[in-house]
Amino acid sequence: MAKAPFKREDHYSVEEAAEALKIHPESFRRGLRKGLYPLKKVEQPDFQTKRKFFFSIVDVELMAAQRDQILERRAARKAKKHK
Repeated sequence: MAKAPFKREDHYSVEEAAEALKIHPESFRRGLRKGLYPLKKVEQPDFQTKRKFFFSIVDVELMAAQRDQILERRAARKAKKHK
C-alpha cells in the first residue's frame, strides 16, 4: 500500500503546533522528546538544508481540544473547592 503524498496544508510545523496547543515551541519540542505527545512526525520530503518535521493538523487539534477540556475540569474543581 502506497503512502499518501505529503501535503503541507494538512500539517502543522513545530511552531504552528505549539501555537495551537498554547505552549512555547521549546516546551513542545521537550514534550516530543519525552514522548508526552502521541503525534506522528512527518519529515518534509524535499528539505534542503534544515531537517523539518510536521504534524497532522487533525491530531494537533484533537490534542488541543482534549487539553482545553482537562483545563476546564481543573478550573471547575478548583472553583468548587474554594466555595
